[in-house]
Amino acid sequence: MGDPKSLLRLPAGATVEEGRVLTLDEHELHHARSHRLRAGSRALGIDGCGAEVPLVLERVERRSLTVRVTGPGHRVPRPGTPGAPLPWVELLISWPRRSRADAMLSSLVQLGAASIGALATERRGPEPLPDAPPARWTSIAFEALKQSGRLWLPQFSGAVPLDEALSRPGPTAYLDLEEAAPLPGWLAAQPTGTPEEPLRLLVGPEGGWSPAERERLRANSTPLSLGPHTLRIETAAVAAMSCIAAAWSVAHDGDGPSGT
Repeated sequence: MGDPKSLLRLPAGATVEEGRVLTLDEHELHHARSHRLRAGSRALGIDGCGAEVPLVLERVERRSLTVRVTGPGHRVPRPGTPGAPLPWVELLISWPRRSRADAMLSSLVQLGAASIGALATERRGPEPLPDAPPARWTSIAFEALKQSGRLWLPQFSGAVPLDEALSRPGPTAYLDLEEAAPLPGWLAAQPTGTPEEPLRLLVGPEGGWSPAERERLRANSTPLSLGPHTLRIETAAVAAMSCIAAAWSVAHDGDGPSGT
């Protein structure tokens, strides 16, 4: 079948048993054609819930693509559970403009974030925060899975008030430029993040935390630093998740498959 890392990944739906035949839409047809696939070509199917199965293309038609599941494939444990390659990392972010947020969201999924949400802060941009996660987020996330080879869609949440974020179980930290410790040191001191008690990181607005917010943050979480420079929201979020993923991989000798 060749190197699985080089194969095109396609959505396999919620039921991925061997022998199932799937008809995919024009969007996936375009991907198959851009990879110069034809009937008989091999691909991989993913469901966003940890499963990856081998596929064969049966028909490449004008407006649809038909594939068949050819084997049992494998399943990667959910982040933060035994055998998973990454802990459960929750990022709550003072959401940037949509023109910048979409690329940020894709990068966070590629890096293995398990939960992503919008953080309601006093200082933020003019765009309203979503009360519920937009469907677009899931579409962006699934494309990021297909591109990266990760296998778990993250959980999404709409606007989360700061006090709620600070009251949730699990170790919580926030990015700050003042009196903050390096992120890798904090990570090394934490237990494995689980779905019940995740490693939680709060990323504030570009205008900085308000004095009242900073007081509540210092009383209920740990300040962390990514260095002395002021970063855009999306840059800080992606840099932090990169540090977490890299540090975790080094600490655990890179064990476990790449998908999360």
